[in-house]
Amino acid sequence: MLPNAGRRIRCSRFVVNLCSIPRVGSITPGHLMKHIFLIVFFNFLVYGNAFGAVDFWLTILHNDDSESQLIDAGPGLEDFGGVARFATLAQKLRIDARTDSDLRTKRGVILVTSGDNIFSGAELNASITKGIPFYETIAMESIGYDVSGLGNHDFDFGPDVLAEFISGFHSLPFVSANLDFQNEPDLDALASDGRLARSVVIKVRGEKIGVIGAITPQLPILASPRNVIVSSDLVGSIQSEVATLEGQGARIIILLTHSRSLGEDQALIAALQGVDVVVGAGSVLRDGQRHTNRRLALLNLEGVVLTGRGGRRITRTQ
Repeated sequence: MLPNAGRRIRCSRFVVNLCSIPRVGSITPGHLMKHIFLIVFFNFLVYGNAFGAVDFWLTILHNDDSESQLIDAGPGLEDFGGVARFATLAQKLRIDARTDSDLRTKRGVILVTSGDNIFSGAELNASITKGIPFYETIAMESIGYDVSGLGNHDFDFGPDVLAEFISGFHSLPFVSANLDFQNEPDLDALASDGRLARSVVIKVRGEKIGVIGAITPQLPILASPRNVIVSSDLVGSIQSEVATLEGQGARIIILLTHSRSLGEDQALIAALQGVDVVVGAGSVLRDGQRHTNRRLALLNLEGVVLTGRGGRRITRTQ
């Protein structure tokens, strides 16, 4: 028997595309990239033997900070953006990921978001007035997400509005490993039903993919979580879920973070073991530059390959 025969060997590579969907209202050059939607592609090659035979290729589609951005960009920009176009693009990318004729191996695709799904504005006001399901809920179901994280803006209107937003979904799970909802009855009921969880396992073409969520411990300062318990022990919370997912047979483990900065994620990743990729959201700061210079940062985005505690390479992108 060869030394690596039968051993699962992982490696990863990715390419990044940008899909722009602007929020309603006028857009000035200095704020253009605040309205950027990202779809990020990660292609995982999971090898089955020492000879390098590929037995599964997973494409991860990702966007974040949609922030109730549902319709076009306003007068004069009616042909730019909108959730209907975004849903059509997401569906096309799913089909392309499954049917790439250049790859003769089992292929799978998963679509995730790292949070900030709702945000103050005309669309959310209309949703609250309408009631369950929110327009944002209807839009996200049409896009077809497999898992969602939670961001600080999801708590801007408090736990009750968040619970209404989530309860309108048929089955979409929301994940965050460092939040405890036991003191918020509506959210706790969703947690009991598995709609809110620390992590989940998604089956893709028969393969088990683990997804964990994590949010910045500064949530009580940034938003209104009320009695939601926010743990500052991100590493402990995440590693506990990694162990759980590995015990459930997860082949790839994805971490969805919603943090304040790239540096916050870098420090977190350095302390982690067992995570394959970190999909980060929420940060508007990169290399000391904020919104006005974010476009350059995004256009040059290639992902950041960092080393976890055990020396394992972890890719982080936003």
